[in-house]
Amino acid sequence: MTADSASVATFLAAVQDCRERLRRLHGRYLAAGASRVDPVLSLSGRPFTVHEGESSTEYDGCLTLGLVVRNAEGREFDLEVDLLWTDPTWRIDTSARADEDDGGHRPVRELPQRNAADLPSCLEQLRAAVDDLAVFEDWVLAK
Repeated sequence: MTADSASVATFLAAVQDCRERLRRLHGRYLAAGASRVDPVLSLSGRPFTVHEGESSTEYDGCLTLGLVVRNAEGREFDLEVDLLWTDPTWRIDTSARADEDDGGHRPVRELPQRNAADLPSCLEQLRAAVDDLAVFEDWVLAK
């Protein structure tokens, strides 16, 4: 196996591990009172630009992992980890968004951004970010 192939295999194994972590969080949210929990996995390899204030950064792609959680009152929240990449860095954003009546999503909670300069650090931080989706439980399911 070439070094590039080994990196791809390592990345895919980490994504599978994250899906298992999401499965455990799925059960946790249901046990805590969510009426519905749906997993999210989305991959885009198309370049895009993120604008933040006066600056902008072009990314080569994005992987989103998360859960859509509906609480007992029927309100839905998107709990997401976004992994964005561009040579030579990785960026990981963890957030909760509330669904709005107009079909939009309003950001309501964000955890500190994570950054990594290499694949092993990125995958370690990705796993931790997925586990961090549990911190939204009390807030999303508040009665």
